[in-house]
Amino acid sequence: MTRFIAAAAVAALLVGQLSFAQGGNGDADELSRAAGYCQSSDFATQAKGFAIYQRLAEMGNPKAIGELGNCYGSGVGTKKDDDAALSWYRKGAELENPRSIRGVGTSFYHGKGVREDRKEAFRWWEKAAGLGDGGAMRNIGIEYEHGGVVEKDAAVAITWYRKAADAGDAGAMQALALCYENGMAVAQNYTQAALWYEKAARNGNADAMNNLGVYYSSGRGVAKDLKQAFSWFRDGYLAGNLEATRNLGMCYFNGLGVEKDQERGATCYWSAARLGHADAKVDLGLCYYLGQGRPTDAKEAVALWTEAAELGNFRALCSLGIAYDTGVGVAQDTAKAKELLKRVAGQDNGLAGKYLAQMEQREKPAAVQRRPQTSPKAPQSTRPSSAEVNSAEKVLEAAVLLGGAALLFGMLSTDESSGRKSGGSICPECGGSGGGYNTPTGGGPGSAYFVRCGVCSGTGRISD
Repeated sequence: MTRFIAAAAVAALLVGQLSFAQGGNGDADELSRAAGYCQSSDFATQAKGFAIYQRLAEMGNPKAIGELGNCYGSGVGTKKDDDAALSWYRKGAELENPRSIRGVGTSFYHGKGVREDRKEAFRWWEKAAGLGDGGAMRNIGIEYEHGGVVEKDAAVAITWYRKAADAGDAGAMQALALCYENGMAVAQNYTQAALWYEKAARNGNADAMNNLGVYYSSGRGVAKDLKQAFSWFRDGYLAGNLEATRNLGMCYFNGLGVEKDQERGATCYWSAARLGHADAKVDLGLCYYLGQGRPTDAKEAVALWTEAAELGNFRALCSLGIAYDTGVGVAQDTAKAKELLKRVAGQDNGLAGKYLAQMEQREKPAAVQRRPQTSPKAPQSTRPSSAEVNSAEKVLEAAVLLGGAALLFGMLSTDESSGRKSGGSICPECGGSGGGYNTPTGGGPGSAYFVRCGVCSGTGRISD
């Protein structure tokens, strides 16, 4: 897929641009050109940037040395090689380059090219932070927020985030937004959160682009503006953010902030789904099931829902339950349908519970009439009638809204408390799914939740 670049690589490159002292004007121009190449989603274009960094690094340019290490560490323009990344980071560290020093620390943190040692990582970050590196300051803040190497201390964490933000680190700006959003060591203030999201977004943070889009879509911290929401989701999509990609699909599919285009919406769902986004798999499945934005293909829908259900996604389990009950796209299995629906009843805005009640009503025997019976009646069929199958499809149509635009754009009441979990999407940073995502803006299944993984870090990834 040619339009995507790993958000991690983008963030790391942006940090590097802010952290290094420039060489001569000629080198500065070449470094700027290399950075542009490396931000492309096309590997061949990235390779042009890698070649420039490699040539300048071999000439001793400190900034190029650090960026070359990042290219090897992130697989930008070259094959990913943790040993080569660490080697170049160490060369830059010998020149007292803060970006390279941070890179050595991050190698120790993740155990890449060296034995994992988080205390050693912290020492390297402290050294880089002392030389003004914003990414290292943010990493220190993350450690204080979550504890481990140091004792957990939210007040100290936010102090480091502020220092990092002042140094121009976009990830720290995103972290500050989350602090204000959740009231961590500061009074909860959505207006301040929106301001920090915008600062982070304008400095290239893809998560912040998505989050700011959610704020504009719901009117939280800013005046509600669906066109602005669409614009930020589009920017986040171009930066490779899976949440923004799925949300952009919802905008196109439902005509929110942009002219309605279900085919384009389905394509956005496909883009996010193929990279592991569970809710996007459900959305794309509904497109196939209902023939909206994709040709009707119930079997393909069931396959997508099965993939999402394996990630524990509530909407997928509910959709699968309905499919098993109706026997559309899969062999009918009423017992399986009940099992799936009962797993999510009470966790999906009532859709599964309502459908279960409909099934139970259908299975009740007809009232015995008080008149002579000439012959015993055949048992009543529990298979849905054609009218009931049509009704089930209407339920699925409702599920599109329940899981999509209605929750995202404030058309339904939402839970304002933080810490609710999503339906089990894959974290775009660490690949984890066990922790889920916090959803402070109203996390029902299928809502556009903020990217805050419970597996890696609540405020974002450790900066390379």
